[in-house]
Amino acid sequence: MATHRRLRIQLNQPSAPPVVERTEPPISPPCTPLSPVSATNFPPTTIHPSDSFSSSGFKEPDSADLSTTSKSLSSRLDDLSINYAELESLPKPEALPRQPGQFFGHAALPVRGAMVTLKGEYFHLGTVEKPLPADKDLLRMRQAWLVKARDLDRRANARRKRMGLAPSMFSAENKREPEHFIPKQNFSAEEEVFADIGGPTTGEYIDDYLEQPVLTNYLGNQDNTPQIHPIQTTLAGLPDPLPRNAARIGISELLPIQRAVIPIIHEGYDVIGVSPTGTGKTASFLIPIIWRILMEYRSGPSAVVLKPRALIMCPTRELADQICKMAVQLCYGTKISSMVIYGAIDTEYLGRKLSEGFDIIVGTPGRLLEAINNKKISFAQVRYVVVDEVDRMLLNRAFPEVVAILESPAFVPPNRRQTMFFSATLAEHKVNILRHHQANPFSVRIGEPGPLGTIAQSFERLKGFNEKENNLHRILDEVGETAKVIVFVRTKDNANMLAASLSGRRAATIHAGFTQKDRVEEMEKFRNGDNNVLVTTDLASRGLDIAGVDVVINFSLPSTVEDYIHRIGRSGRKGHPGRAISFYDPLRRADQYLIGPLITALKGSCIPVDRWLEEEADKGIAGFQVNENASDANDLADMNMFLNPII
Repeated sequence: MATHRRLRIQLNQPSAPPVVERTEPPISPPCTPLSPVSATNFPPTTIHPSDSFSSSGFKEPDSADLSTTSKSLSSRLDDLSINYAELESLPKPEALPRQPGQFFGHAALPVRGAMVTLKGEYFHLGTVEKPLPADKDLLRMRQAWLVKARDLDRRANARRKRMGLAPSMFSAENKREPEHFIPKQNFSAEEEVFADIGGPTTGEYIDDYLEQPVLTNYLGNQDNTPQIHPIQTTLAGLPDPLPRNAARIGISELLPIQRAVIPIIHEGYDVIGVSPTGTGKTASFLIPIIWRILMEYRSGPSAVVLKPRALIMCPTRELADQICKMAVQLCYGTKISSMVIYGAIDTEYLGRKLSEGFDIIVGTPGRLLEAINNKKISFAQVRYVVVDEVDRMLLNRAFPEVVAILESPAFVPPNRRQTMFFSATLAEHKVNILRHHQANPFSVRIGEPGPLGTIAQSFERLKGFNEKENNLHRILDEVGETAKVIVFVRTKDNANMLAASLSGRRAATIHAGFTQKDRVEEMEKFRNGDNNVLVTTDLASRGLDIAGVDVVINFSLPSTVEDYIHRIGRSGRKGHPGRAISFYDPLRRADQYLIGPLITALKGSCIPVDRWLEEEADKGIAGFQVNENASDANDLADMNMFLNPII
């Protein structure tokens, strides 16, 4: 069995620091010196081994240069120990900012108990307040590290090839050709539209969902608070065939988020909706949007509806497909059309379909912004805008395209559209950040924040990949082949390695490294039961509604409590019982950083916590020292920390 290996550069400190004579004066900074600043102001990123100094004109040093540079580096930083991160986790070179006059982009190197931050021509060690000029010695040090890193990159790819793994994602031989995927969205027969619908849609804990408290606040002008007419517990009274189509996909008795949000959207107001995972948020915004568009079509014999009328943005292709499919099902038998847009779709096909015109467009923000910039589509007539998973899409700026779309001069202003934000994890203090994108917002919050108590949650203390792997096989044997299990890992390579370990079982694998065709096929195999185990990254943690998931296993713990809530929310949906098992690695610093706030969230939801896990949290990260055998660049980056230097 292939083992998980890490690479390391160790530069040993000499017994006496050598005196390095300068043959020429140091380079003078071409720009105004930076003001004294702490290294904590810079986000942690990692230098990519293929980064170059084309702008500086330096050549790769020879062996003598490497020897001299190693000694100089040791004397400068005092027993430096650089961890070389796993290749798949390094950022792409183009992701590093390039500014005129800079020798290299902003980057951070993990060192022993400190962080070396390079920005422009200045250099920060740990939390020192005064930056040091990046003279020729420093540049030579960095160049020497890059030369060594490139050599390790070549050797690592050779080792990965012998292990049967794909090359590093940054290797030239691993570049994929552009995809020309064509999604299946032209359903002609009723059987195709409502395929895979069957079985009970709500579970034994549905009463717990229905009894959740509902908090609704108007965030607009308090002198003129509107009165919303409540909706009944069913969709009776809505125009046909909307109630009939909803019943066919299992929406009969409305859940709390649907009861609260549908009348608000129908009466023309903006919404910020927060509700636990698996409580029907997608239907809560699709039903009123389709209702209003249907009324536009039926407003008169010569009614003309300008397209598109609705734009729905979400973080992943899989979620976009799922939302679009539900829209097609709810619109069956009407004139309303829906289309999905994301990166892998063939551009020629996309151009032809966009020219046809669609009422509802669902997509990922990158391809949507590209379509706007290339003038393939105009959103001037859009009336309804939805941002699903808003905490990931907008607030943490992971998707700057969302802001670019909402604030684009070519986009509809807030006072001429209804803007709706939804998520299962949105802190109360962050709601105000969203309000400037809306005109007349209501805030609707269902239940209490935190993990659902209907999901049985347990933790196991395991060290390293091999212990986790063995325990995973034990759990899969216990639950049996009839149970549907989702296994979450942190990296694509870990997903591939785990999938190889599960080759004797009915296991599917999806992550961002797969082509869209493969992602769709693997997901379908898991949905229809051909495979009962799905190994995936956080790509599948948000919004996906997969029926009958019995167990969620966090093979690697996520980096945030929010991601933990979304992961385990793939199980125990719509009142069904669920189960989540998480592997805690005491040697992994990111796990130690997570469990404190995670335990607080669990206790806030009245979920019991094992005493041993509380003891691990009590240790905290006080007096944290980098352990050469257990820590790496990923751990430091995951914690988003700059540590005090040990000197």
